[in-house]
Amino acid sequence: MEHEFGYGYYIKRIQLALQKNADDALRKYELTRSQVEILHFLKTNQDRNISQKDVQDFLHISNPSVTGLVNRLEAKGFIYRSTDERDRRVRYLHLDQKAKQMNRDLIRSFHNYEAKLVENMTEEEQETLYRLLKLMLHNIEKEESE
Repeated sequence: MEHEFGYGYYIKRIQLALQKNADDALRKYELTRSQVEILHFLKTNQDRNISQKDVQDFLHISNPSVTGLVNRLEAKGFIYRSTDERDRRVRYLHLDQKAKQMNRDLIRSFHNYEAKLVENMTEEEQETLYRLLKLMLHNIEKEESE
């Protein structure tokens, strides 16, 4: 079966639209994707103390870069720092209430956008699409690991 454009073309166009939607949602909060990655990391690890070094290891970026990102997040009121009681040199990062509210807003926005992507599809078509996307990703990852 021949198509005007290959699969990659449509995947790329969808990715660009998703990226634009995410950027628009983040602009409202004056945040960058890197800053949101830090907030997401803190959210998914709320059950433990997260240091700046943990963030540095997670993002694979230098300490000065993490320091700049964290300082801006703190200045904007998204996070706050606390000091370890046993080692005053260690500072932990915590989500502030503003970050928790922003996260709820962003999740709602992203869910709405994803719903828009599949709004004219039946439930069966959505399940098929999901299964096929997972299969495509598996195929690519398998090829990359060989």
